[in-house]
Amino acid sequence: MLDLLQGPALLVQQYPLVTLALLILLDTAFGVIPIEISVLLGISMGLSPVFLGVMGTVFSVLGALVDYLIGLWGLRIIHLKDEERDRGRRFFQLYGSWSLLLIRLIPFFPSKPISILAGGMQYSAYLFVIYTGIGSFLRFYIEAEIFQRLHIVSKVGIDVIVRRAYEYATDLSSYATSLAVMGIALLLYYLLVMRTNEAKA
Repeated sequence: MLDLLQGPALLVQQYPLVTLALLILLDTAFGVIPIEISVLLGISMGLSPVFLGVMGTVFSVLGALVDYLIGLWGLRIIHLKDEERDRGRRFFQLYGSWSLLLIRLIPFFPSKPISILAGGMQYSAYLFVIYTGIGSFLRFYIEAEIFQRLHIVSKVGIDVIVRRAYEYATDLSSYATSLAVMGIALLLYYLLVMRTNEAKA
């Protein structure tokens, strides 16, 4: 196990910002590595909460756009009735903006399903980037401030952070859990929003 960890540890030492960017992308696009690990790693590198917030925003938005495109293209494959699709789009237009913002702020909560829904419901890509960016910045900034003020990074240690990230990234159950959560969220949206009867006139 220690030999396997030497590779990721060397990667962190030689290319710290590249490694951090990859961790953020892995979390956002695949929902595998919790954001908290990326924040801990960034603080341990001596990055300021503001810089970490900006970096987290850029790479979170890029990862979220991958999910947005999956939703956009995926809906074309699934044959849905026009009224179901329209109902889903109207609902997302009403509540999608706040959902995109708030879900990014909930610790350990996977944001992949809401990004896929945004693409599937053809939500404005411009607004998607704006709300995802604001939520991501606030999440990274607030968590970085808390971890830094509580000196959590010094208590955890960089070797523990690297080990946790490696364990999450190489554990197939992490991917299975992410897919299960995504599937449940999309199914619930379909059943509760798109398949429900329209309100009585």
